[in-house]
Amino acid sequence: MVGRTIARSRGLGVSCLLLAVACWGCASVAAAEGESHWGYNCAEGAPFVWGLGFPACNGDAQSPIAVSTTGAVRKPLPPLAPAYGPTDLEVVNNGHTVEAEVKAVGPKLKVGEETYELIRFHWHTPSEHWLDGEPFPMELHMVHGGEHGNLVLGSLVSEGRANEELEKIWAVLPREPGGHEEVDGFDVSKLLPGSLASYRYPGSLTTPGCDQGIQWVLLAEPVEMSAAQIASFQELFLGNDRFPVGNARPLQPRNNREVATDAGGD
Repeated sequence: MVGRTIARSRGLGVSCLLLAVACWGCASVAAAEGESHWGYNCAEGAPFVWGLGFPACNGDAQSPIAVSTTGAVRKPLPPLAPAYGPTDLEVVNNGHTVEAEVKAVGPKLKVGEETYELIRFHWHTPSEHWLDGEPFPMELHMVHGGEHGNLVLGSLVSEGRANEELEKIWAVLPREPGGHEEVDGFDVSKLLPGSLASYRYPGSLTTPGCDQGIQWVLLAEPVEMSAAQIASFQELFLGNDRFPVGNARPLQPRNNREVATDAGGD
């Protein structure tokens, strides 16, 4: 099943290119009218033309990128020390994804001597980052704010066992844009894999305005979700009029940025 899901994700690449060609015309009209719409389809302004309304999306340090286990530079990195635990969430369908917003200060991530506060987390399908030439069915992004900048902790999702804690959100998954639900006592730590080895690089937000200066930490070990959990999300954000090829931004040029890792080795 994993192979079929990944194969489907790879096949989306051709569809993305066709969508890009189709979208240039309507995007040019929108730009001429002074509009700055964005989405994942031609009518709303697909990722290939975000830069027409959001100039930062044309920057030279954009995310996501393709990550390679052999191309990353292995070196000691500041250790990750998450202190998440249970927290109350507001789960919102914002029209682009399902996002869980942390309702109170609490969950934090320490990276070396720097401390970041978890603000929100959300998902993309298929994965935005690729690892060793392959996409994954989904990707989780955990957005943090810090005194010296923002950090996104990314986790690739593979098909496997059901994530029982995630069911607290999936049981009330808002299906329509604008829909929202309260989820109390969600243990954010249950979203992480067993290993915190990672790939790190300087990048951007993957949605408009595509702000750069974001520290990316992509965990090397995927987290598991069941086939049913993945299908529940993809039913909303893949293979329909608004999300013909998903809600993932295509890969961006690496532009000689170093990707550092503490994964693998002895």
